[in-house]
Amino acid sequence: MTPYFILLVVVTALAALSFRVALKNPRETPATEAADASARTVGMRTAGARTTGTRTTGTRTAATRTLSASRHRPRSGGLGLATRTASSTRYRARSAGAVVTEEETARAARRWTVFDVAAVTVLIAFSGLRYDVGTDYPTYELVFNSMNPDDWAGDFAESTQEVGYTLLMLVIKTFTEDPKALFWVAAVLTVLPVYLGIKRLSMDPGFAVALFVAFEYTSSFNALRQYIAVALLFLAWTYLGRKNVVFWVLAIIALSFHMTAILAIVVMLVVRRWRPTVQTTLFFLGGALVAAAGVRAAPFLVSFLEVLNPRYGDYLDSGQTGIGSYLSIFAYLALMILVVFVGSRKAPLTRLESQLAVLVLAGVALMIVGTQAIVLSRLSGYFGIFAILLVPNRIAKMQDRTLITLLVLLAAVAYYALGVQNYGEVIPYRTYLGQ
Repeated sequence: MTPYFILLVVVTALAALSFRVALKNPRETPATEAADASARTVGMRTAGARTTGTRTTGTRTAATRTLSASRHRPRSGGLGLATRTASSTRYRARSAGAVVTEEETARAARRWTVFDVAAVTVLIAFSGLRYDVGTDYPTYELVFNSMNPDDWAGDFAESTQEVGYTLLMLVIKTFTEDPKALFWVAAVLTVLPVYLGIKRLSMDPGFAVALFVAFEYTSSFNALRQYIAVALLFLAWTYLGRKNVVFWVLAIIALSFHMTAILAIVVMLVVRRWRPTVQTTLFFLGGALVAAAGVRAAPFLVSFLEVLNPRYGDYLDSGQTGIGSYLSIFAYLALMILVVFVGSRKAPLTRLESQLAVLVLAGVALMIVGTQAIVLSRLSGYFGIFAILLVPNRIAKMQDRTLITLLVLLAAVAYYALGVQNYGEVIPYRTYLGQ
């Protein structure tokens, strides 16, 4: 397990260091970008006033005026610098020893430095270099070797994989017969979109990267095709409502890698206006319990899954999940209670945070249903991944956030250790360099 913990420490440190460097060296955003953001910022001021609470000291007023006058937007566009900077919450940049506004924190989080490049490189290399690590590794290798780059039409006709993944294999095999190239490309398509999404919307990239590695990263060693789709949809969502063309392009590409992405796309569109109230939570959890009770006796569900892919019906018949699924449900519910219901007492959720919370809640609901059918549990990955944005962003607004961050990180490390040790056959970690 040692390589996995070294990975967690290294990439978290690199991402956190990049954030601190960016905070110490602020960079002005071009005026042309500033003017374009003003309308969105104005529309969120009222919500921002609610978020800041009731304190009206002179310092707070000055910070609010400064934030209101600033007219910045993310260089990459996206859902909500207006949403993220709606409040005038101030942050202590501990490394710089200065107080900065939430907008300045968000702008620093978006900046790329050499440390971000290093973190992405390490994550990609760790996945790309692996050899026979993960339950599904031999299967992906076998399917790749069966491809014939001289007969694309025949391969497409006979392939049981989605068209995008089949095309990817054929393109790679046109240049090399070595299946190792497939795992390198898959690593890029999984890691880079997630990291881009973190940089676009996270208020604490180091924390977000740590949660990504602890909760999601090793799952991509098995459900390789699906996690390419998960990563692409994660990035796509950051454009939803701002650059819808980009959202749909990424969503369609994700769908071409795994047809189950259609469920995530529908949910993303449906729940945009929902808020994580007690009623919403009971609706999701109650509906999930009812669905879990009836899923085994629902032949139409098997038929629907088999339309997406014949293998999914077999997965549904493969039986109930183990204790790990219940551990995941408990972990995600605990995080939701902490950051949504406890944390919202002094800092109400912004529109962005509400959407993130509902998506994570949808993931928990699928985990509950998935206790009776493994394939449905796997679908929760499309939604649970948004916790890596929600949790750090919410904790950043809490009092005693250093202690809370430490406790969450310790819990994430414990979750990571249990997952690596018991699921997916990802240990021992080995690379093809030693073969």
